[in-house]
Amino acid sequence: MPAKAKSTGTAAVRDAARQFLNRFKKPGLILVAVSGGSDSKGLLIALHEAMVGMPGFSLAACTVDHALRPESAAEANAVAQLCARLGFVHLIRRWDGEKPPTGLQAAARNARYSLLSAAAQETGALCVVTGHSRNDQIETIVMRSVRSSRDSTGFSGMADAVLFDRMTWILRPFLDLDRVAISRLSFGARRGLV
Repeated sequence: MPAKAKSTGTAAVRDAARQFLNRFKKPGLILVAVSGGSDSKGLLIALHEAMVGMPGFSLAACTVDHALRPESAAEANAVAQLCARLGFVHLIRRWDGEKPPTGLQAAARNARYSLLSAAAQETGALCVVTGHSRNDQIETIVMRSVRSSRDSTGFSGMADAVLFDRMTWILRPFLDLDRVAISRLSFGARRGLV
């Protein structure tokens, strides 16, 4: 019997969202990290669609405003409007305080995961999910390979599951998917198709 053809494009994104939810032993609240980018909005929409007919699952979203750019607050509010239209809770968490003069990207990542973890604890979420894609995985591997020494034993990409601060599971269900396919779902939402 021939193997089932692998779905592509937005069909693959929708399939991945359903398969992700089917892996849970029991349903519950999932907190989606939504930056405002089309890939994280695509994740949100794919999970929202996948939950239809799956009782017990619910979504909440959290946007971390790193307060590094003047437009970041408006971007977080735009995500809040999308979530209101889809009918679920949206939290905005702001990274306040002084920002480090060096290592800003690492500090911002740590602050983001700390704020997301706190939001997950506050809402009782089973986990936090992010919209990282295959493109992000490739970028991570390339970046780490550039920084690694020739004598290094190797480098790796992002894990699909990480227990942050021994409290909160950070899951990346779309690491095998192309960013463009994920993003297409958010473009439909912007045109009012979702």
